[in-house]
Amino acid sequence: MSDLVTIIIPFYNGNIFELKRAIQSVMNQTYKELEVIVCDDGSADYYAVQLEQLKSDNVKIVHNSRRQGIACARNLAASFAKGKWLVWLDSDDTLDSLCIERMIANSSKHALVVGQCLVHEANSVEMREPGLYFDLYKKYQNTYFDPFVSNVVSVQPQMILKSVFDNVGGFDETFLYAEMTDFFLRCLLVIHSDEICFISDAIYNYYRLRNNSMSSNRKALFKYRLLALKRYAQYKELPIDNIIYLGRSENTKMQTYLCVKDNKILWPNYISIINNRIILLSDKNNLI
Repeated sequence: MSDLVTIIIPFYNGNIFELKRAIQSVMNQTYKELEVIVCDDGSADYYAVQLEQLKSDNVKIVHNSRRQGIACARNLAASFAKGKWLVWLDSDDTLDSLCIERMIANSSKHALVVGQCLVHEANSVEMREPGLYFDLYKKYQNTYFDPFVSNVVSVQPQMILKSVFDNVGGFDETFLYAEMTDFFLRCLLVIHSDEICFISDAIYNYYRLRNNSMSSNRKALFKYRLLALKRYAQYKELPIDNIIYLGRSENTKMQTYLCVKDNKILWPNYISIINNRIILLSDKNNLI
């Protein structure tokens, strides 16, 4: 019998058409052992009737009585989940039709499977490239050059065992932004590197800079990202003094940071500046 996968979608005063599109992208999955849980995070009464109309045998609607934030909404939805695996999907994003099938196909002996994210903005589409970071993590974990201490990496789509979610205590509800980064980093504390799988052909479609986008408040987002990185370094018992922002990597499109100890910047040999652009180097192309 195939494993049941629960897709969790938080919603707050959003676009119902986009929510329907997100749900339809789940219904279009080639892998069929799925349930969808939409958590309404205290939306206005106007949405109640429309949300109830989305209910079906495979779609459940749960409600927060008042707005408590996306982390709380995901946690509440997860408490109703029956699936062995959890997948996070924002209400204005979609999954490629083969996404879950490909993650399930690579789930054997793994606790966390991460795929590729396509960022749609205006008339452009940009591929995020997190794969190199997972390769580097296996080499540099538990050192100052752990790539997840000094980089904020896209981890959508993400399929994680419900047991791991429960083990780490779900999302930290004090994180108003960057809650996914913090959650991912805490998961690394309980998952062995061999239990993490990155695949390039499971695609998440992220639509950037819409009216209700969680990335609209950039200042707050960067504040919480930095907090997540510092907490991760503390959990890893790395005695650094600070973490500073460097910029976006040209080839991976991820946000790059550097650790500081004794007033010295700890510069990993896999980060280079070429023509004033940040480049992440790779073992695979013999650059490091």
